[in-house]
Amino acid sequence: MQYILFLFLLTSFVSAALPQKEPITLEKKIQDLEKELNEMRFQAHVENRVYGRKKTAELMPVESKPLSPKVPENNDVGSEETTVELMENTEVEHEAPEPSLPEEYELYEQGRHYLAQQRLDLARQAFDEIVEKYDETPESILARFWIGDFMLRDKNYPGASIALGQAYGALKKARRQKGFSKDMFHGEEDRLPEILAKLAYALKMINKRQDACITLRQMKKDYKKRPATLEWYVKKLSKELKCR
Repeated sequence: MQYILFLFLLTSFVSAALPQKEPITLEKKIQDLEKELNEMRFQAHVENRVYGRKKTAELMPVESKPLSPKVPENNDVGSEETTVELMENTEVEHEAPEPSLPEEYELYEQGRHYLAQQRLDLARQAFDEIVEKYDETPESILARFWIGDFMLRDKNYPGASIALGQAYGALKKARRQKGFSKDMFHGEEDRLPEILAKLAYALKMINKRQDACITLRQMKKDYKKRPATLEWYVKKLSKELKCR
């Protein structure tokens, strides 16, 4: 009996000395479940926010932008030279081409430039080319006048009378046309009295004095207002021809 009592006391002592394990109750189980559920809700909330941002970015419309010039693979877009080159290429693509002047217009202006520089041979070549290539143009009429003037200097009076006579007839006819404009004749549309005066001189030099006087009278009749230098020349020529 004493032995049994001793075992009971020893067992009680050991049980009291060891740490007691907390019994699992229903309330404890529920708390653990609630804690686990809260953690799952938080994780789901985080995933929804991340997924929602990605989805929104995918659904957002992409802003349309104008196409930029193609950049060569080996070029540095950030460099100053490449930037300037791209700007120049873009401007060339969008700029409207400037209208070019007719070749006969530019050639006549070139001939006048040579005249101003006293490069008479080059001027003569330009005017001859105009008459040959661009006949029946305003430039060809004016070129014939200058060719006649060159012939007077070279004392080719028969050729000068022909060239000046053609220039006068063509310019007078052009002035009567509906589409006539001063710009078409490079501001030289008023050369008619000068052409007639030089024509009269060429006729005088080939002994056609009567025709020369008729030409001068026609000029005085049709062109009352004349430059002072031309008026002096006409009076001198009329006196030499003894025109009535």
